[in-house]
Amino acid sequence: LEENWHAFYDKLVSFKEKDGHCIIPQPYEEDPSLASWSFEQRIKGQEKLDEDKVAKLTAISFEWYPAEGSDQVKWQAMYDTLVKYKEEHGDCLVPQRYPDDPKLGRWVNKQRENKDNLL
Repeated sequence: LEENWHAFYDKLVSFKEKDGHCIIPQPYEEDPSLASWSFEQRIKGQEKLDEDKVAKLTAISFEWYPAEGSDQVKWQAMYDTLVKYKEEHGDCLVPQRYPDDPKLGRWVNKQRENKDNLL
């Protein structure tokens, strides 16, 4: 069990290095077990996990209480949808009035409008 925890922790570290955060999308098709494990860590919380595990997760900025409606979570969900669009279509040129997902079309357009204000 301990080895299993560390294997998932290592996967989470890799995810963070790649994506810049520790919020695994739900569902996460690339690795559903990582999404489940991450969710389980939040459920167990800092009270039920041993101190070493809490310290390791906290050290990589694991978000214990990501607000489901938070801007970061919403943005990440839309970004993940855009990644899927690119995988299907080969580009990120989502029409503003994209009939298959109007919300994605509007979101991409807003990102284009705000690109100069991004970091």
